[in-house]
Amino acid sequence: MRIGAWIERLKASSGLDIDARGAASLARAQAGHGRDTVYVVPLSENAPPSGVTGLTRQRATVRVAAVIAVSNLRDESGAAAATELELVRDAVRAAWLGWQPEGAGEPAEYRSGRLLTFADRTVWWQDEYETTYTITQER
Repeated sequence: MRIGAWIERLKASSGLDIDARGAASLARAQAGHGRDTVYVVPLSENAPPSGVTGLTRQRATVRVAAVIAVSNLRDESGAAAATELELVRDAVRAAWLGWQPEGAGEPAEYRSGRLLTFADRTVWWQDEYETTYTITQER
């Protein structure tokens, strides 16, 4: 599953002026964030044993996060950043929910969201989406 496809989808269909980019880790993202930035981060991938003799086929589940950083330096209470956060979350949801990445076995579904931190007038939020695809033994 190409993480670049998730980034491309977000850039093409978000409808907002947001910066969508990949990030190898949250620490890297936090070190170099900008205003209204979405970092697309692969979180996990797992597959149960195949259980088939011969050609191995496994259904893998992949979870991808949108780590969202929004800030408003003029707003000490964080209310403006919280409003902006909802707009960006809605844009991510509109881009990914129900979208089926190439090679995926089913459309992406929302799984969870949570506040990561609020520091220096920047809200960091993580929304997680999940889909599946099939891994087949190459011959």
